Amino acid sequence: MAVAGWLLFVVVAAYLLLSNSTFWIYVAGLTIIFAISALGLDWIQGRAGQVSIGSAGFMAVGAFVAAVAVEKGVPALAALVLAALAGGFTGVLVGLPALRLRGLYLALATLALQFITMALGTEYETASGQIAGVPALNTTIGPISLTAGRSFFVALVILLALVIIVLQRLYRRAPGRAWLAIKENEMSAGIIGLNPTRWKLSAFVASSALISVSGGLLGFYTLRVDSESFSLDFAITFVAIVIVGGLGSIAGVITGAALITVTPYLLSTWTSSLPSNLPISQWLSSNIDYINSGFYGIILLAFLLFQPRGIGGASRALRLRLIRRLDRTPGAETAVASRAAGRSSSTAGGTPASRASAVLGERKLTEHSEAVENALLAVDGLGVYRSGACAVDSVDLTVLPGEVVAILGRNGAGKTSTLRGISGFFLTERSRVTGRIMFQGRDIRGMSPMATAKLGLVLVPEREKVFPNLTVAEHFRVIGAPRSEIDRTFELFPQLANRTQSEAGLLSGGERQMLALGVAFCMKPKLLMVDELSLGLAPGAVVRLTAALKEFQQQAGIGLILVEQNVSAAMELADRVYVLEAGRVESSGRPSELDEETLLTTTLGG
Repeated sequence: MAVAGWLLFVVVAAYLLLSNSTFWIYVAGLTIIFAISALGLDWIQGRAGQVSIGSAGFMAVGAFVAAVAVEKGVPALAALVLAALAGGFTGVLVGLPALRLRGLYLALATLALQFITMALGTEYETASGQIAGVPALNTTIGPISLTAGRSFFVALVILLALVIIVLQRLYRRAPGRAWLAIKENEMSAGIIGLNPTRWKLSAFVASSALISVSGGLLGFYTLRVDSESFSLDFAITFVAIVIVGGLGSIAGVITGAALITVTPYLLSTWTSSLPSNLPISQWLSSNIDYINSGFYGIILLAFLLFQPRGIGGASRALRLRLIRRLDRTPGAETAVASRAAGRSSSTAGGTPASRASAVLGERKLTEHSEAVENALLAVDGLGVYRSGACAVDSVDLTVLPGEVVAILGRNGAGKTSTLRGISGFFLTERSRVTGRIMFQGRDIRGMSPMATAKLGLVLVPEREKVFPNLTVAEHFRVIGAPRSEIDRTFELFPQLANRTQSEAGLLSGGERQMLALGVAFCMKPKLLMVDELSLGLAPGAVVRLTAALKEFQQQAGIGLILVEQNVSAAMELADRVYVLEAGRVESSGRPSELDEETLLTTTLGG
């Protein structure tokens, strides 16, 4: 939270402590417990992008474990630790199979947990003949005693502050950036080396442990644990808190918890204050439960209709508007354009370095037939089947060390599927790859994008290649790029150096492509595959990008595969060209051997 949020938090807590209202201190304590549980739910939904509706189930696990432990003589703190361990273990059991799949599988698994915990709680109550009553706690933690009233409220305030600090530090560091990257684009996150299943599971298990602790606290606070208290309606309450507060906002979630928790008590207090002789007073008193439910539904509906991003989303939107007005650097575009134009002319013109590179390229092409066995990448009979349909059929291609290969073809010809088949699919994508894919003499067919990226085969995808809510600097931190590599990237793309603290979602199309290429450069690829470099960009931006890409490729001496709709740009860069049609190689050869007019006709579908 910001400084203003912390100040408000301290002021409200101090006001309640100084007041003489035992009732509102009790309500504030409930609000804190619910806020802790909602922060756990926001952890998995707002940060890792997974759907869960099982908060009440995990709270029940923590409540029953803590209650039974205290009944057996276990100290309160140890009981809460046991609750956290039980919640984390339950999270592993639920999340490990569900997170390997996509869609609503995790939501269904947590829904099943909800009914299982209710059934087990009912069975426990039937077998023991009573609910899991929690004795009043008199545990002393330093100067604080966990007894009902102010002392327990102080303990809850301190605990909530600690949870906020830990989560803030976690979200601002590598784990938080990894979860956000996976949430926004799981495929791109895998390409840069993140393991989506492992990171999603870590978030789910940790959040489950936190939610279970809140369940144990609820039992200690209310001195009662029974299965009916953790119903599905109770679980939906926390989903509503996160929606009203706004996904991914700690301050918003706490505000949402306060709004959802306190509103029914305010209505009840207001109703009881009305004169009893008024007809409406009697009607309100007899129907207060229905009124509370209706008002609760109105609040949720209003946010869904008019502010679907919640309170936190509204504050972020205001901040982004301010950034768009202030974060502008006039003149930077001109400076970058002049530098890129100079680089382009020196690369394409008659400098000694470029002429030497051209001679080496011709020699390399002449010796191609004898050097296939030493190829950086050799693909033989590649077949890609996605959702039962054949996207690529028996494609053969090779890339020699330091060679630039272009793959051309009309939309739907199989270009992107070819690149994905080489770099790997996730198990959840229901894709099948056949044939042989040899990278540096190693068969990589069937490997995941994370595994091939670690080997040095890096893909820059066609779309969604950056993470909109991560800043430019955070993109490089996610992959652990050394300072020297980042500086070299900024030399190639000086425009990015002025936008390091800007979120990627605020960048122009050309700047996003620069960022995607810069991240790929810092991963030190041995073979770089770029899908649709010029897609949606102005001609001037394409010139700058192709010049920078060629400069990096020559400096690093890496192989490059370029899938491109801009035939002229691809022909200028490429040493060899493959033309795909209906998933097959229609023709291939040196750019000088292929007629550009025929290529244009083929790729444009004429």
